[in-house]
Amino acid sequence: MPSGRDARALEELAGEHGLRARVASVDDPASLDRALAGTVAVINCAGPFASTTGPVIDAALRAKIPYLDVAAEIEANLDTFAHYRERARESGAVIVPAMAFFGGLGDLLATAAMGDWAEADEAHIAYALSSWHPTTGTRLSGAVSRERRGGHRLRYGGGRWERRTDAAPTLEWAFPEPVGPRPPHTPPGTPARRAGPGPGAFRSTAGRNAGGLRSTP
Repeated sequence: MPSGRDARALEELAGEHGLRARVASVDDPASLDRALAGTVAVINCAGPFASTTGPVIDAALRAKIPYLDVAAEIEANLDTFAHYRERARESGAVIVPAMAFFGGLGDLLATAAMGDWAEADEAHIAYALSSWHPTTGTRLSGAVSRERRGGHRLRYGGGRWERRTDAAPTLEWAFPEPVGPRPPHTPPGTPARRAGPGPGAFRSTAGRNAGGLRSTP
């Protein structure tokens, strides 16, 4: 069931797929409650997520249904963990941010590549896209993320986030043909990850190669 603030666009979308639409806005908690009534889960696809995540999560908690989103705004995702981790644990709620292309897919690929390994030294994940046409919402999300970052880039290592001003490391990735070797590009809003010690961390440098993921025996 599609839901959003633009009634005309919703009706067009719902009509194309034979669905019913419910108009709702993050500025109107009652409209969110009506939109989620009788549903089994909510997937938030509306950026900027810095503005939409909190109200929609709160509505999902009131409705006692799982919340998922497709946020690539790392700051918004960090806010989700900071503000809702304990509430989710206490209530047994399911709250899953960043479960789509930038976030969830990389985690799934790394998990699949590791198989029965308990830990890995490092993981490199790169995507080759034939085209990419970001929506207005995606562009707004990137702008909000860059503004909140204030000229810094984020890197995760040793169990914590670092704000850095130095240039990000570069490498050349050997994509299969017809793409071939290319220098990967990090989209705005995507953090660089550096490995650090600890269970499940990607770290060290030696070992066998398995499609970009290496583990020491």
